[in-house]
Amino acid sequence: MIYLVNPSEHRILENAGDRIPIGLLSMATQFNKQGERTKIFDLNHMT
Repeated sequence: MIYLVNPSEHRILENAGDRIPIGLLSMATQFNKQGERTKIFDLNHMT
C-alpha cells in the first residue's frame, strides 16, 4: 500500500482545499497501473 498525502494549506491560503490534488491522482493512477494499491489523504479536508 502506498500512501500519498496532500498537506494542509490553510495556514498559507485562505481558500485552501478548493482544488483537487491532480498531481497525487496522477501518481496514484500510475502506481495502480503497476499493480500497487494507493490511498490519498487530502489534509485540507480532514479535521
